[in-house]
Amino acid sequence: MHSSLRRSVALLCALALTACTTLNVVDDRSATPPQDPPALTKSVRADDRVRITTLDGRMRVLRLTSVTDSELTGHAEGSVQSMSIPAAQVARIERRDFSFGKTSLLVLGVIATAALVVVAVEGLAAVAILSSSN
Repeated sequence: MHSSLRRSVALLCALALTACTTLNVVDDRSATPPQDPPALTKSVRADDRVRITTLDGRMRVLRLTSVTDSELTGHAEGSVQSMSIPAAQVARIERRDFSFGKTSLLVLGVIATAALVVVAVEGLAAVAILSSSN
């Protein structure tokens, strides 16, 4: 009983860390003719959390601090060092956004798990009472 409860709690914690957001492609320059890419300021803004793929295939995850049509500037998670990426080097931008669907499923999963735990504990208590009266 205790090990399955621990596994359930661990699973819910793992879901809580990932379930409320999703990465959405907001700018895919590999599909756009190079001479006419969309403006960066139409795709992202300062304080967005993004994953940027550059033309050389490298990926960087940043919290943006500044966005111009010529450059993205931000900090890697957990770093204070600023990094700038020229627009000409950007192949793809994915932005981390809130996901209502994933959040709803997480909340329903937590409620269902809590209900199952309550039923299991009450069932064990009832068995203990019945076995002690015999």
